[in-house]
Amino acid sequence: MLKVRRIVTIALCMLVVGAVSAAADDTSAEGGSLLKKLIFSISAEPEDGTAPLKVRFDVELYDDDMTKPVFLWNFGDGESSKEKSPVHTFKKPGDYKVTLRVEDTGDRSGTDDILIIVEKKE
Repeated sequence: MLKVRRIVTIALCMLVVGAVSAAADDTSAEGGSLLKKLIFSISAEPEDGTAPLKVRFDVELYDDDMTKPVFLWNFGDGESSKEKSPVHTFKKPGDYKVTLRVEDTGDRSGTDDILIIVEKKE
């Protein structure tokens, strides 16, 4: 019985070590380590309405040691911005996937996106 328990214990330890090792080796789609990901979220006000729709975007940074962040907004309509909290007007109806990429001087980056729905004015 002791031998079976030892084998089970060793197997569980190998499973845990394998899971931790796999998590440490996991990389993002951009090829960077998870430890190099910046953590933030974006918001928009309003998220929907009729064209032309003026939207204010904002970003909340959760990473205390972020150094000199660079903000790269893509509004999904061919326009972009490098401001931290831009205001953008969507002139035509449609669904727009707005993406923000943040990079810092520590060679870290991250992305987040939000959907903006612009309806035709009746």
